Amino acid sequence: FGDLTENRAFLEPRTQSIDYYAATVRWNTDSIGIKSATAWSRSETQYTVDMSEADGGWVPPMLERWERRLGLEKFTEELRIALPPGRRVEWTLGGFYNYERAVDQLTGQVYDMAYHPVLDDAGPTSVPSAFEERALLGEMTWHITDLFDLTGGVRYDQTLQSAKVYVR
Repeated sequence: FGDLTENRAFLEPRTQSIDYYAATVRWNTDSIGIKSATAWSRSETQYTVDMSEADGGWVPPMLERWERRLGLEKFTEELRIALPPGRRVEWTLGGFYNYERAVDQLTGQVYDMAYHPVLDDAGPTSVPSAFEERALLGEMTWHITDLFDLTGGVRYDQTLQSAKVYVR
């Protein structure tokens, strides 16, 4: 396989963390069933990339390091109310909500060959974004015979999304 080593001007560490929590609650009676599902999560990733050799256009030669941070926080809730199965007519009503907030930050530094800073914060950017979704739904099934069902449903959905780019 030959020499499997790499020569880099900078170490390229990577860290990642994920927190995830979820719960489901069901409550059933003879006449109605209720189900609620909730989840929350947060993830963060940070890493460094040595771009010294990739961007060989520097005259005189320079060393280049980029650091990136990605973060995501998410909350989801779903609620359903339904008749228990086995009846001639069954229906379900429900609602759904989702909210996400994300950030993407990138910062670069340029050094001379003796590792002295030449250009700090070369093109730092930050891109925060948000996503929100709301939905209502309904469905009904009529069991006309043991071999024939008629089902219909509706869903209303609203989605909002925003993002901003900050460059210094």
